[in-house]
Amino acid sequence: MRRKELDASERRAREERMQLARKWREFRKRNLMTQRNLAELSGISRRTIQMIECGAITPRVGTQRRFLTLVTTFERGGMETWLKWIQNKSPVRA
Repeated sequence: MRRKELDASERRAREERMQLARKWREFRKRNLMTQRNLAELSGISRRTIQMIECGAITPRVGTQRRFLTLVTTFERGGMETWLKWIQNKSPVRA
């Protein structure tokens, strides 16, 4: 019985990681970014982004905060934010 409960919680955790991975990937693709661009822009390592997008890890609170700041900034500024970043190559800070 205990093993079945553990399996169910593992499945839930895996599904939550995969939903989060899809959100990260969709944001990146929608804004025509590579993982390297996203890493440079957010200040998150490229390896961490790879691991999050494949569902291998759940991002830490600080990592999630940086991502959400980036999403909010892009929703407000759109392509202007992307163009400014390309010109300056400076990460968006929380």
